[in-house]
Amino acid sequence: MIDDILRANQAHAKDFAANDAPSRPTKQLVVLTCMDARLRPEEFLGLSLGSAHILRNAGAVVTDDVLRSLVLSTRLMGTKQVLVIGHTNCALEGVDEVELGERTRAGELQFHVFDDLEGHVQAQVQCIESSKLLPDEINVRGFVYQVEDGLLRQVV
Repeated sequence: MIDDILRANQAHAKDFAANDAPSRPTKQLVVLTCMDARLRPEEFLGLSLGSAHILRNAGAVVTDDVLRSLVLSTRLMGTKQVLVIGHTNCALEGVDEVELGERTRAGELQFHVFDDLEGHVQAQVQCIESSKLLPDEINVRGFVYQVEDGLLRQVV
């Protein structure tokens, strides 16, 4: 599989024009969403290369690493808006934390499972809004992406 990916990269590089997209997001936007392979945030948000920072992890959770990236994005790269996007049929919804730890043989990790998708998104938004590390003036909103039809639904 990796060899196939490397061949695809070689084909990509043959037609590659120098990338002059800015490193600062032109839409002053950060998106935090799940790592689920069905989600293509640039596509379903209509974003082009260089328009937003995209942060992804299992469950779209505000971890210390996400906060680190948000601090850099807001304080050094000029972003002013954050979208937190959970999604329907997430593998972390309705799962037992202990059981997941046993199944993955990584019981010492916290997986941040949840039972209420909208409540989970709201909690992540609240975590960002209450962080003393981030500027007070950032605009944070929370959404659910519906994998069944591709629509976003605002929850916060």
